[in-house]
Amino acid sequence: MRKFRYALVALLALSMLLAACKTKTAEPAQPSGSAQPAATFHYYLVDKPTTFDPAMVSDVSTMQVIQNVFSGLVMFNEKGEVVADMAAKWEISPDNKTYTFTLKDATFADGTKVTARDFVRSMVRAMNPVLASPVSDSYLDDIAGYHAFLAKRGDLDTQKGDKKITDDAYAKALTAAYTDLVKAPGIEAKDDKTLVITLTQPAAYFLAKMTYPTAWVVHPAVPNDKPMASAPENVKLAIGTGPFTLDSYVEGSKVVLKRNPKYYGYQAKVGTVELAVITQDAAQLAAYQGGQFDMAPIPTTDYQRVKADAVMGKEVLEYPTARVNYFALNQNLWAPARDVRVRQAFAYAIDKEKLNQVVYQGTQFPAYGILPPSIPGALGDKVQGLRYDGAKAKDLLKQAGYGEGGKPLTLKLTYRAKNETSQRLAEFIQSQLQTNLGIKVNLDPMEWSKLLDASDKKTELESFLLGWSADYIDPQDFLTILLHSDSPNNRYGYTNKDFDAILNKADHSATSDRMAQYSKAEQLAVTDAAWVPTTFGKSLFLVKPYIKGVRNNAMGILPLNTVTVNK
Repeated sequence: MRKFRYALVALLALSMLLAACKTKTAEPAQPSGSAQPAATFHYYLVDKPTTFDPAMVSDVSTMQVIQNVFSGLVMFNEKGEVVADMAAKWEISPDNKTYTFTLKDATFADGTKVTARDFVRSMVRAMNPVLASPVSDSYLDDIAGYHAFLAKRGDLDTQKGDKKITDDAYAKALTAAYTDLVKAPGIEAKDDKTLVITLTQPAAYFLAKMTYPTAWVVHPAVPNDKPMASAPENVKLAIGTGPFTLDSYVEGSKVVLKRNPKYYGYQAKVGTVELAVITQDAAQLAAYQGGQFDMAPIPTTDYQRVKADAVMGKEVLEYPTARVNYFALNQNLWAPARDVRVRQAFAYAIDKEKLNQVVYQGTQFPAYGILPPSIPGALGDKVQGLRYDGAKAKDLLKQAGYGEGGKPLTLKLTYRAKNETSQRLAEFIQSQLQTNLGIKVNLDPMEWSKLLDASDKKTELESFLLGWSADYIDPQDFLTILLHSDSPNNRYGYTNKDFDAILNKADHSATSDRMAQYSKAEQLAVTDAAWVPTTFGKSLFLVKPYIKGVRNNAMGILPLNTVTVNK
């Protein structure tokens, strides 16, 4: 899901600092200026929200809503550092496995006091298999009780797959395992203000993971076994602790946020944020030019024209993002992709320099590795990438028994519908594969939420185009979360025991060679063509000159409580 931008402090240094200094109480910088309760900031969403539930969010567009309405223990600041949010401070045990958080005085937007028990319930709720969170397995799995539960669930899944257990027995056993988890979740409220979280083993990235919404607090009225879908009737349930409240939602059209006067942190400068849902690039730009938006993305096809414009050229905000876009062959479903030579052939067949020019007008960065340059441990220019070589691509495909003189191949390529950039990218890849490999590629545009759901199921899409924006600044968020064979976010069936072993060691190491291990893993994934990286991201925005205080870091636009409208 997720979450983008500049080169940041290496996380190894950060984790060593946290281990040495047992508390960290730094707050994000607070800009000056008075509140503007009558002012409205007109913003945008590129797709309708997929959920109003922090435990369920997995896409960047929805995150723009969630991060303004809800909050958690810690957060990222503009430098990409983990700093205090609802936690006033924290201590880490000498063995780096126990985290003790002391909470600030805070309430939900309706005035209900927030206690440590609310955090326990919220995280345990996210772990509930009935809720079926698509992200809890990735972001809460280091917690001792949940780690044990996931192991039990894995055994039950295996038994069910081997037909050694009936569906009814499986359901009962899973319910019993979750009941045991609720009794000893690895999360404990010592008192109203003291929360203790115990890990199975040290995890240098753990505090960074706590910045993700899965670990955020939800109101006691929210059901434990039913997610808050993005529907108008659920607005009243989405009572958070963030700088804004969810005021209204017009299905698929507009989200309205209101300033939360009970927010424990820096009070929002504007009274209202209106987020209109506009999926078309050209329509977003037109809305900005027509005064409907105060801030909007720049379509890549219009970038050069906008930059050259006497007025809009002065309103451009652009910066690199911690994001990788990729083309994935699904080894779970499309059998030819299980041959590494086939995957390598696809990687060699795509000219990424040309792709960047044709699809993105040169506004992105051709990607040959997995890790964006702003992520510690990234190989960057040192990666031995599978660079464009049409002849080599054909030869590898022939060696695998396909293409000229071999079996013909047909592939369905699924991508985001109603988005000009996604359409151009799909058409470019279709052309490259048909020209360089002789493969018939059928294009399959799919509505955004359906695409996410289908890719989550792992056995429905032969190939697809997606991207990943950093949820926290650490190589673990890309390599382990996306490509480890046991990761729920491994949507493509990539598996390599050596790759997994490197990550298992690096993920729980506090030694100086941690980043070197990740670099080794990155190279292995690239050589294996686990999937084909296409571009690293760059954000392109237009911001009206009367808008100030928009904050961002390598993961994206931060909560909007610092924005001012000075018309």
